Amino acid sequence: MAWLFKLPQVPPAAFTDDDWLVRWSAVRADARAHRLTPERRLAQLIEGSDDEGRRRACLTGLMAAGARSTTRDGLLAPEPRALAACRAIDGATYRDGTAELFHRDRGRALEALRCLASGRATGPARVVLDVLPTTTDGDEALAELLVQHAERGGPPVGLALLRDATEADAAQVNRLLSVYSTRRDQNRPLLSSTEKDARRQAVVALAPIAPLSQAELTLALNDSQASIRMAAATALARGEGRTVTEAAEARLSGTTTASPTEKRRWLTLLADVDDPRCAALTRRTFDDQTQPDAVRAEALVSLAGCARRAAVADLTRAASDRNVTIKAGVMRAVLLLPREPGVVPLVEEALGSTADEVLSGAAQAVGAHRLTTLAPRLAPLLDHQAPLVRAEALKALAVLDARKAQPLVITSLGADPAVEVRVAAAALLAEVGGPLAVSALAKASKTDGDGRVKMAAAESLRRLGITP
Repeated sequence: MAWLFKLPQVPPAAFTDDDWLVRWSAVRADARAHRLTPERRLAQLIEGSDDEGRRRACLTGLMAAGARSTTRDGLLAPEPRALAACRAIDGATYRDGTAELFHRDRGRALEALRCLASGRATGPARVVLDVLPTTTDGDEALAELLVQHAERGGPPVGLALLRDATEADAAQVNRLLSVYSTRRDQNRPLLSSTEKDARRQAVVALAPIAPLSQAELTLALNDSQASIRMAAATALARGEGRTVTEAAEARLSGTTTASPTEKRRWLTLLADVDDPRCAALTRRTFDDQTQPDAVRAEALVSLAGCARRAAVADLTRAASDRNVTIKAGVMRAVLLLPREPGVVPLVEEALGSTADEVLSGAAQAVGAHRLTTLAPRLAPLLDHQAPLVRAEALKALAVLDARKAQPLVITSLGADPAVEVRVAAAALLAEVGGPLAVSALAKASKTDGDGRVKMAAAESLRRLGITP
């Protein structure tokens, strides 16, 4: 409305315009021209108008206050007579303002919702709940306004309703829940789509109505895409009025009920959250002997992800634990650390374990950290009874010295009895390359007895530029 400030005189029609923003701009422009404060000029309008004009001026003050993120009473506090006049017709003024929620310009309707809520020091859900009894066909429009308000930084719908609704609002709440139930039903099938964009869009659509969408968002914590898992966790946390770290802590401490599996999901997210509290929380979770072993092990992994080198001392302490799950957790944690001399004794000790999950983790760590001094310890693992151990040892040897490992990989592709080892060998040969690798892959793509191995061999040939 900057044009109003350029006119020699504010047109009288601007003070009675249907748009409160035009009216408020007129007040401000006229106040400046007469060297008054906008509050004083508005007070003059309130005190000098007839009933209809007073309602319009009071509504202008209510909306302008909300736009400033203050209240109507706060805006007019310097003008007690005008404030008293507006208080006397508060109900009528409020009803006039709520009519804006049905404006055909939905952007204007959303702004009205925000200003009304702020101007009356209430939440947006309170405004919608007040309006619902006055309409029989506005449920979807009002429900969508709350969604749009949440998408623009306001509280999620479910949380807003929990904060603002009372027992007397049960009928209105049920009407809104019916609309949001349809939203959940439409998006729930998309969470199992093979298309990651469809799953991501489902989470985006469900996030603004949290925690009404808690069940669906909890399912999304299992998504294969890290970004989708984090989006779901963020939405769940916002639905509880918490940060992701606070939501995880609530589940880990028992404040919010969670199964061991769910606790582990939240722990895996913490390493990706830039929060200085992460190290203390994950360390405390590991030290909590009442937690299941799998949860304590996952806490170690998250600790390594958020504390990095500072976690080495904790991993060294955990490595002395006799529990196999904890020892395996130490190796998974090592994979998240930068190259660090302190991990060498941890991996060396793990290579002496008799537990398959610890040995496979140790072999993987040898390759990830390129611990060439431990390469001789991998050779015996190629004959280990556990396929996972053999596969990880083979991968590590290929990382350390691809050319030297080539004969071992080719032998495993042609002779190992475990499908998972042959699949791993086929993938490794794409990295190794060379005539011998091509020959072995070509043979496997045609003669291996398992379709998964044939497919892996064919894919490796394509990566080497050869059509199977």
